[in-house]
Amino acid sequence: MKNALSEDESTQLAKTVDDALEWMDAEDRSGEEYKSKLSEVESFCNTLVQKAYQSAGGAGTPGSMPGSMPQEQTNDDTEGPVIDEID
Repeated sequence: MKNALSEDESTQLAKTVDDALEWMDAEDRSGEEYKSKLSEVESFCNTLVQKAYQSAGGAGTPGSMPGSMPQEQTNDDTEGPVIDEID
């Protein structure tokens, strides 16, 4: 993931996480405030993950992110061994 991000993006990510942790520790917050902050951090992180996914060649195809499961390839041709029934 780090290789897919620029130096500036890595710095912004670290700052976003640090700021969120400081915000959480600063004072007691309501559940709504936590949800709002979570949405804010997730939105920022999702943007970076999408960029990393696309730079890894994902471009919207599942299974192309490094470390993901390979997609099962189906072969509609009738290649392979043929089994004849014997009575």
